[in-house]
Amino acid sequence: MNRREEASCEDGLCQNGPRIFVSSQVFMMTWARLRGSISFVRLKSRKQVPVRCLAVVLFYVATASFAVADPGDAEKAKEMLSRVVSVVQQDENVAMQKFSAGTDGFRDGNIYPFCFRLSDGVVITGQTAGSDIRTFPGIGPEIFEAAQKPEDQITEIRYLAKKPPPAEATPVRKVSLVRRIGQIGCGVGYYP
Repeated sequence: MNRREEASCEDGLCQNGPRIFVSSQVFMMTWARLRGSISFVRLKSRKQVPVRCLAVVLFYVATASFAVADPGDAEKAKEMLSRVVSVVQQDENVAMQKFSAGTDGFRDGNIYPFCFRLSDGVVITGQTAGSDIRTFPGIGPEIFEAAQKPEDQITEIRYLAKKPPPAEATPVRKVSLVRRIGQIGCGVGYYP
């Protein structure tokens, strides 16, 4: 942009669309100018940066701090899965009751176990008990296949899922640790 274009753009409107200028003291940007066309922020060094890129970066930084899960959730899920294995091996029926009720530490916020039969994929714990896990949209078949692997092998599956109520209905990232325990498949999920 040459000096003549700078002079005609001082009111904030240019031939190429609205522009917003930034001085070292003032940073003003309005939503109306952002909506119309690609806007630019003029920095002191005379370089132009797309405002929308700045807005996206600022939005990401501002929201990322609120969306961060407890860094210990992955460890809690791994620990819970090892406890699931030992309880199922002791008494499968009692274990399924504990998992469904969330008792004895088998529910820690949004970290909880789920189990299903390997013979037919029917879920035997929680709110989805009686449903075939293979029919769950998107991730169900992958969870079922992960439990078909050798008994000591844990598979980590990453996907998008809705948090249980009263959380928002928007899907968020989720990780499930899945393994085989005898004739059932069990997993523990958490939200990273």
